[in-house]
Amino acid sequence: MGILRLSSQRSSYRAVVPAWRTAVGCILTLSVAACGSSPAPTAPAVPSEVTINVTATGFKPKDTELAVGGHARFENIDDRLHSIASNPLISHADCPPINEVGVLVPGQSKVTGALTEAKTCGYHDTASEGSGQLLMGTITVR
Repeated sequence: MGILRLSSQRSSYRAVVPAWRTAVGCILTLSVAACGSSPAPTAPAVPSEVTINVTATGFKPKDTELAVGGHARFENIDDRLHSIASNPLISHADCPPINEVGVLVPGQSKVTGALTEAKTCGYHDTASEGSGQLLMGTITVR
């Protein structure tokens, strides 16, 4: 009988061990998931279109981000004419799609061409050149 008892204990021991291991595994998994392993923060999505207001005192926002292939809409909310062009002054060759905006009369809005290269594009209001207050801004294409 002693052998049967031992045998009986072993089989019940074997039946309990896997359940115990499973329980500990579940507890550890839940603990790790709940404590200290929060998901990594995700960066906000970069928009494919942004609106930039043109005012008497500058661009709002002055600096913005845009997804590669996106467009920027420039809206003249001032009471005078503005003319949007890429940097640098004179050549306007840094980001040619910005030059598609050109002249904006009060209340008018226009969209740039697609900005297809990841880089920072400077722009300015050519109508403000020589006024002592050159209106400038940037679009960072990501």
